[in-house]
Amino acid sequence: GGRPSLLFGAVLRAADGQTLNGPLATESVGVEWVDGPAADPLQLGLRLVVPREHSHKAKLDLELGSGAWSPWAESWALRDKTLEARVSIAALLPGGGCARFASDFRCCPSNATDADDSDESCESEGAADLCRALADAGPDGVRAV
Repeated sequence: GGRPSLLFGAVLRAADGQTLNGPLATESVGVEWVDGPAADPLQLGLRLVVPREHSHKAKLDLELGSGAWSPWAESWALRDKTLEARVSIAALLPGGGCARFASDFRCCPSNATDADDSDESCESEGAADLCRALADAGPDGVRAV
């Protein structure tokens, strides 16, 4: 058997307060399973930070939580290296084509130093096109899987 896989469709929208310079962040997209392990709700949240310049990498924030707001709640995230995930995003661009983002995020070994520390960067294709599409789409957003 292979590793577990999830496939979601979502609408990406530019987060409020974006400026014309610097990276463009999407609003967080989330999903919740009501019947998680031991009947705890599970939440999965995703946010993409898209570079407007080709010299910068896209970043992905992915977090999985269990227990909602209970005292025994737990969470795992890429940013604190407690979650491993292989993530691919394809966003359909107006007029055809798509922007793609992909990476295989692995937890750092316990003996890694800060200099070795990996971040949430991912490979991207068509990032600048997605930035324009998100800016033009307004609240309608851009469809992605």
